[in-house]
Amino acid sequence: MNYSQSIHARQEQKKTFSPSLLRSFQLLNFSYPALVSFLEKHCLENPFLEFHSAEIAESVPFEEKEIYKERGDRMDPVPLFRSADALDSLDEHLRIQLLSSDAPTDVIRAGLRIIEYIDERGYCRESPEDIAAYEKLSVKATRAALDLIKTFSPRGVGAADLRECLLLQADPGLCKPDILQAILSAPIQALESGDWQRLAAIAGCDIAEIREHIAYLSTLSPYPGSGFDSGTPTPYTYPEIEIKSDGEQLSFSFRSGCELITVDAALFETLSDQAAGDPEASQYISARFREANELVNELKLRRHVVEMLIVYIIKEQTDYFTLPEGPLKPITMRMAAAALGVHPSTISRCVSGRYICTPRGTLPMKALFSSGYVSDSGTAVSSVEIKRLLRRMISGESPANPLSDLELTAKFAADGIRLSRRTVAKYREQLGIPGSRVRRRKGEILNEHK
Repeated sequence: MNYSQSIHARQEQKKTFSPSLLRSFQLLNFSYPALVSFLEKHCLENPFLEFHSAEIAESVPFEEKEIYKERGDRMDPVPLFRSADALDSLDEHLRIQLLSSDAPTDVIRAGLRIIEYIDERGYCRESPEDIAAYEKLSVKATRAALDLIKTFSPRGVGAADLRECLLLQADPGLCKPDILQAILSAPIQALESGDWQRLAAIAGCDIAEIREHIAYLSTLSPYPGSGFDSGTPTPYTYPEIEIKSDGEQLSFSFRSGCELITVDAALFETLSDQAAGDPEASQYISARFREANELVNELKLRRHVVEMLIVYIIKEQTDYFTLPEGPLKPITMRMAAAALGVHPSTISRCVSGRYICTPRGTLPMKALFSSGYVSDSGTAVSSVEIKRLLRRMISGESPANPLSDLELTAKFAADGIRLSRRTVAKYREQLGIPGSRVRRRKGEILNEHK
């Protein structure tokens, strides 16, 4: 086999981005806190940039899981994390009980190690044998420690799975543990379908007792550790734009932008005069001054793009902002990009991680974009509005005779909105609403429990 070397000329085209353009993309994607942090860093590195303190104290704290969801008849900003009233964490709560017990020293030592394996929901997924092997402890002491922890509050803590967690919480005075254990050991299909006859055969009791114990199970907590501080700091959101309404007209204002930094031209002139005889120093000063001006121009471009998007959103969603129950018009990022003459990725960067304060509350900007359908009357209906209507239909149904997906589809059709049964089922599942059969069984359980 012969090898040879040769030189060939080839012509090709490549699209490359300048550092300034790449930084423009980066600035556009920044949320308000990230932008402030970025500018502070650059002001420390560049002597010609002056940073003006940004007031971000007027923040809106969110406290539960999930940024945004539909609730009731409106869109609500939902807290990111659930905060607890308790002053201590679950770990501290368990350690206090363990150290206050009269257990032997080796059991307490093993218990302190086991507590480190209990997650924030209150479960201990590792077996006592594995923990003993990992921590080089006595298996007997580790088992005793885990059994001791399972008697602590909150009830159900230290369980390995959901079944054990619920059994630990069971009060013998309110239920029969053997029936409860039989129900929890039964196939999940029997519970989902509400097959009480099958469950009664498994537990060896009548259907009435099965229903009573199912109702009792609904009062127990699947996550015994959820009421304690997880140690995760509560995140905050900082609305960068505020939309206001005076009853007739909408207006908006920015909380940040190019005014966060300014270029000190006087300092540049002074340093340029002092470095007149030093070419290397003059080159450094000119380069830094040029970078400072480029950054300011990039911030102006960022503000301009965001401002165009806000104007477009206000124009399209005027009813949503001004009317108490105004519907959200279906607009997509691609539609906004076409209207503004930019690439859809530019709109995506503007929306990502950015919050907006509106007359309807503080919302992620992404929540203002959704797909939709056209009704028989020619009116565009967003998917958010369809989910709101779906939730209202289900909330108004009879618990004894809940609406099936097919019946819900027919109700939408009666209102002029043509949807398939599969689409209705998809939106129902996204709202976390079970099927009609499960809703009927829940209604029966609640009526019997009363």
